[in-house]
Amino acid sequence: MPPGEASAADQQPVRWHAATRELVGGVLAGAVNVTSGYPFDTMKVRLQASDGVYEGMADCFSHIWRTEGVRGFFRGLSSPLIGGAAETGVNYLVYSRVLDMFKPQQQQQQQQQSLLPAVVQQMRALEQQQQQQQLLQQQDRQHSSSSSSSSEQHLPPLRAVLVAGAVAGVALSVILAPTELIKCRMQMAQFDSPLRCLANLIETEGLRGLTRGFLPTLAREIPGNALFFTVYEGLRRSWPGRPGAAAGHGSSSSSGTSSSSSSSNSSSKSSSSGSLAAAWQVVLDAGGAIVCGGMAGVVMWSTVLPLDVAKTRIQTAQPGTPWDTGVLRQLAMLWKEGGRRSLWAGLAPTVARAFPANACQWLAWEVAMRQLLPPAFEEEPDHSSTAGQQQQLQNGTSKQQDVRAVTV
Repeated sequence: MPPGEASAADQQPVRWHAATRELVGGVLAGAVNVTSGYPFDTMKVRLQASDGVYEGMADCFSHIWRTEGVRGFFRGLSSPLIGGAAETGVNYLVYSRVLDMFKPQQQQQQQQQSLLPAVVQQMRALEQQQQQQQLLQQQDRQHSSSSSSSSEQHLPPLRAVLVAGAVAGVALSVILAPTELIKCRMQMAQFDSPLRCLANLIETEGLRGLTRGFLPTLAREIPGNALFFTVYEGLRRSWPGRPGAAAGHGSSSSSGTSSSSSSSNSSSKSSSSGSLAAAWQVVLDAGGAIVCGGMAGVVMWSTVLPLDVAKTRIQTAQPGTPWDTGVLRQLAMLWKEGGRRSLWAGLAPTVARAFPANACQWLAWEVAMRQLLPPAFEEEPDHSSTAGQQQQLQNGTSKQQDVRAVTV
């Protein structure tokens, strides 16, 4: 079999398993997000669609608690739980796949390298090892900084994250629009079950009624999703411990502390320090996912909330009513109704929900990608550590004579 065909066959399972991990990890993260933030979302929807019935978040909370109890905060959870898990899975899947498209140079180099004869590949590998040996002598005292900069080079630029998030926003709007339509009407206590709500919608508006609110959902998700991923990645890369986590593309929480020990007398101390470093790395990763994920959710929802208010009014409106209109008309009516207060209606429960829900979502995503869903193929070893580079160079030097003999 030609080398090119073997390489393509070997790459196909990697792409398949990567997509599966991203989809399943996104589904788990979406389920955690919806469940943890649903009570706040219920209050947000009622504040947005009530037209001044409630005085604020506290009044809305007390009213639901008195009249409906705990069940009222989770009214209509089944529809957004299924839809939210599915749309988050699609969101992370599309985002990750589009983000990988911004690495054409690296992929082309791998494909071209697979077509070269084995002897030429080995010779090039020896040349790279000699260059690494020279760099190793210069960077021996700057190991920690050099490993950090090496990891940053493998991260996609933030403009790629922005584009990937926007494209993913288009895909998830197809799922979000009908599921949020059922959710909003259920949260307004208009129906006692999602099936009856769906049946009434089809009976009164036909199948076309399922597309109610699609355009405002699209207008919200494209900029909102792009902002969501970009803010998270920007904050995550500045978080201490590691440069970033680009949708599971970040380096795993490995430490070179234990591998840098060369003396047998200090093996116990190295093992102890390595355990402490690993534990501290786990704390940093969890804290980074929580803080950066929560802040990304707050920034995104605070920015796109007027579009979300217009979407809610459209989806809860009955055909023929004044609120049954387009997005721009809705925004104009909201401004005329109460200015900024109406455009940002439900801001308090939205922000109160955004931080914990998105913090839990990103934490669940990173735990799933790093612990629960190991990749089908192990990543290439990190040769940024001093011991790893020395061992690699020694192995390459021992093979140098054989390769040159074959070349001659």
